[in-house]
Amino acid sequence: MTETQYRQKSVRQALNTMYEKAPEGNHSRRLDALAALINGIVGAKSCQLSNCASHCAGEAKRASRERYLERCVGNKWIDTATYYLPCILMVIAKVVALAQAQGTPLYIIIDSTKSGSCTTWLFSLVWKKRSLPLCWRVLKQKKGHAPQELPCELLEEVHALLPKDIPIIVLGDGEFDTCAFQHAIITKGWYYVLRAAKDLTITYDNESFRFDSLAPPPGESTFWLDAVALTKQQVLFGVNAVVWHLRRYKDPLYLLTNLETAPEACEAYHKRFLIETLFSDIKSRGFGFQRTRLKAPDKIHRLLLAVALAYLWILWLGKKAIDEHMYRSLLHRTDRSDWSCFRFGYELLLEFHRSGIEKMLVCFIWDS
Repeated sequence: MTETQYRQKSVRQALNTMYEKAPEGNHSRRLDALAALINGIVGAKSCQLSNCASHCAGEAKRASRERYLERCVGNKWIDTATYYLPCILMVIAKVVALAQAQGTPLYIIIDSTKSGSCTTWLFSLVWKKRSLPLCWRVLKQKKGHAPQELPCELLEEVHALLPKDIPIIVLGDGEFDTCAFQHAIITKGWYYVLRAAKDLTITYDNESFRFDSLAPPPGESTFWLDAVALTKQQVLFGVNAVVWHLRRYKDPLYLLTNLETAPEACEAYHKRFLIETLFSDIKSRGFGFQRTRLKAPDKIHRLLLAVALAYLWILWLGKKAIDEHMYRSLLHRTDRSDWSCFRFGYELLLEFHRSGIEKMLVCFIWDS
């Protein structure tokens, strides 16, 4: 059995663990195709199906394998509810248990990224120094502000996934500072910190002014106004406004929040940048998701399903490499770490190929 065949077989077996009963019939055949796609993405470090086909198993010619992957991303029956939700729910349970043990809230981040000729809006869940894909929407649109209803629709999907008995903080940049989105978060009993445009008009003590007219006092990094009113698109009362200007930032950050203090808001918003590590891992540093040649949003949506599972696998390998001295000593010096969890995962995968494929480990559901 070749390395590619063994890796794909291991991926397929790991996919079975998401289900209580062994998949049969069409369900099993779709999992076969998904395993081939995940195997190709990881092996090729590319989301272009022509490259993936060269790194997935099968006796068929490469062109036939490519068509097989094309049918996979075009199969309307391969959906996130069936092929991603069982996995991410178990992952969420692990992250929630860790947060409860540490007495910290859950942080979820919304952001957008270019994917081929489309744009993907994605919610992710913060886990340590990484964030994990939760749900997403792909539209045939250039990168920019999302349709106003889209963030609220995605929020409803996230709300169905997360527990109700733990504090949750939503983080986002200025693309998501609408009153409608803030109101949707508040009605769920959640907290939020959202970046706002500097020219946003806010009202305080019956006086209206632009956000950028505020500045922290000399020697301080934040300026705080509580219970302001926003008049963008619709009136929203009781919002807290923060101007945050650290020395390493050229310009201040203008934040809107329903948290009670500026330090809480700034500490929470700092975690928003963790979604950039997710995008970097699935794009330039990892799978080249932005270079996909697919044009149909539904096909890119299914491609991202496979990318998300591949990402969870590589992070699981990275955590194992970091935590277990046997692997850590093989890959990197043990007195310090210059690599990310994702880099450790890929290096461990390469070590499996070098030292013996029978040691291959594949898992999408890891301990917290």
